[in-house]
Amino acid sequence: MNKSIHPIEDLELDELKEVLDVNVIGTFNSIKYEMKNMKPGGSIVNSGSQKVKYASENMGAYAAPRNAIRGLSLSASYEGGAKYPKYPKNPIRVNLLCPGCIDTDVIRQPLHLPNGAGTWTMTEGDHLTSIIKRYSEPEEIAASIAFLLGDEIRFMTKQEIYVDGGWMEANYVA
Repeated sequence: MNKSIHPIEDLELDELKEVLDVNVIGTFNSIKYEMKNMKPGGSIVNSGSQKVKYASENMGAYAAPRNAIRGLSLSASYEGGAKYPKYPKNPIRVNLLCPGCIDTDVIRQPLHLPNGAGTWTMTEGDHLTSIIKRYSEPEEIAASIAFLLGDEIRFMTKQEIYVDGGWMEANYVA
């Protein structure tokens, strides 16, 4: 994540290409081969972020691939629905999980601010302004993915699911 946090004017093209390659090309390849080999009724969950709707300073290189993943997911959901016309009750479903800040060691690592302006950690940010007032646990995100993959919601596709403790609703102004 550290490579993707810069003002756009300070971001090197090679850094942006690396972030895009890992996130966008990686997701593209995953979707391509999942769609090619998945049986009717399968489910794909891609990983997005709050940044698909909420942009902020110095996050252009982080938000850009997340929005590309969103576009790939939306397109794939249409293709998944059309892939097995003989099985209209069992399309391939594609959804996008958009987590907020997850409580891992990564959020405590200092990020070096541009132009030698010091360091910052995500724990100093506004992420605790969610309705639930804490970060998510990795297990909560895993449970959300398992739910989206499950058969209980066979009618759900092309959805962006925000698992962020209500942060988007509490902070985002449309």
